[in-house]
Amino acid sequence: MAVVGVVLLGESGNPAYLGLAAAGVAGWLLSARYATDPILPLRLFRDRAFAVPVAISFVVGFALFGATSYLPAYAQIALHTSATRAGLMVTALMAGVLLTTIVSGRLITRTGVYKPYPVAGTILAAAGLGLIGLAGASPAGLVAAMALTGLGVGLVMQVMVTAAQNAVPYEDLGTATSSVTFLRQIGASAGVALVGALITLRSGISGSNPATLPEGMRETFAAAVPPVFAAMAPLFVVAFFLALALPARPLRTTAYVEERQ
Repeated sequence: MAVVGVVLLGESGNPAYLGLAAAGVAGWLLSARYATDPILPLRLFRDRAFAVPVAISFVVGFALFGATSYLPAYAQIALHTSATRAGLMVTALMAGVLLTTIVSGRLITRTGVYKPYPVAGTILAAAGLGLIGLAGASPAGLVAAMALTGLGVGLVMQVMVTAAQNAVPYEDLGTATSSVTFLRQIGASAGVALVGALITLRSGISGSNPATLPEGMRETFAAAVPPVFAAMAPLFVVAFFLALALPARPLRTTAYVEERQ
């Protein structure tokens, strides 16, 4: 109920849904406090090594998916590309994510150190998302900004899973893994809803097929979207300060094998 309330609030701006979200959060807190075996134990949030990765995942999901979900439509309208070419442009972001995810994973395995990667990654992603908002009608600039954003995100998302897993005891390993992913998806849902509402508010265009928009409305949409993308960049700055607060604990080399023998 809390998730549904947040998404509906972002889509409609109706304050009534804020009450729905608050009631859902209150219900979850109550059940988690008194349930014998809660799905997400509140005690885990007492440890910064778990709470910080979960918070970063939420913020990254909100900012990243909120902006990038509308990039193909923006490319079609502002740059007059086909739907296929607009989709291919977004692969620059995924290529960046793939590259730095692999590289950071190998380095973390080799050194056992994981904190520097989200610190650097959040700054890169903030710069990239800000540049997306400034790229304007430049296809090359937009692709470069997306690639930079992807390079930053690749240093953050999977590392947060590793950090959360490293913070909890064996019996909470599954909970920690799913919590990071779930909070990222909640952030993504809320971010997409809010960005869509902001774009609609600025452009006055909602639910339109880019191919059917008249030229005047295309120009209005193209001018309205970049500032919304740029407005998401400061959220990565928030994630940067959260990453600075992440405890730098030694990375476990085995999945509790020694403890269970």
